[in-house]
Amino acid sequence: MRAWLPVLAILGALFAAPGSASAGGFTPDLFDAWIKMRAGDGTPVFWYAKGNVLQEGTGKLLSHMEGFEAARAIRDPAKPNSWLHLSRKIFILRDPATGSILTGADGKPRPPIAYPYQVRTYTLDGDDFVYSVQSHDMTAVTEEPPQRNFTVQRFGGVTHFNYAMFVDRLRGDGSRTKFYEVNDFFLRPDAKTEQARFQNTWVSAGPGPTVSNATFTRTGKFEAMPKGIVDYVRANAPLWMAPPQDMAEIERLRKLVPLLLNQR
Repeated sequence: MRAWLPVLAILGALFAAPGSASAGGFTPDLFDAWIKMRAGDGTPVFWYAKGNVLQEGTGKLLSHMEGFEAARAIRDPAKPNSWLHLSRKIFILRDPATGSILTGADGKPRPPIAYPYQVRTYTLDGDDFVYSVQSHDMTAVTEEPPQRNFTVQRFGGVTHFNYAMFVDRLRGDGSRTKFYEVNDFFLRPDAKTEQARFQNTWVSAGPGPTVSNATFTRTGKFEAMPKGIVDYVRANAPLWMAPPQDMAEIERLRKLVPLLLNQR
């Protein structure tokens, strides 16, 4: 055990060195770097996602998952130290054997997992990062309270942002939503922002339960994503071809959600 003490001391010094930070250690530069990477500088960004849905406990592959988030960052007019991240997400499940849209027990293609809008608020409070989110998932609007669980560290020239979410809520239709997710973002100084990546792992208590994982790649154009998802969205969910324009659009969507998606 004593032989390991010098090694542990060195590791502790490395992680405490200037240039690394943790929760409560955000600087204005790190905050701005997050905003620009995650949601751009006012122009739309698209995060294309590809991954798998696995059966919890066995690891059995249930489906492939493909989709994207369309995002835009705007200033919060009420809070000069805050940004609003306006976005919408859509994901389709594909059969592992054929690559076609996964079908349900009724033999019909399963509808996509779709969010007409999400509004995230990012606030720099001293050296602390405060995060909250409001979502619409085609059936109801939900809002998570502000959290302060972002961490940031620098490993060499790579900046690593991390945050997790724990959700347990009763839905309007009487069903219960319970899940946990963790997100890891990596920003490299030797790469263009358009090459940014992040990894998401999502654990759901139902139906299933399942474990999903996906890698997201950022691009600046809807058409730059793979043809399969581009064609699907053009034909079935054209709203998702661009992120929300502003908060006025968000307000309109609250009333129009049931009409937004073509369930074919």
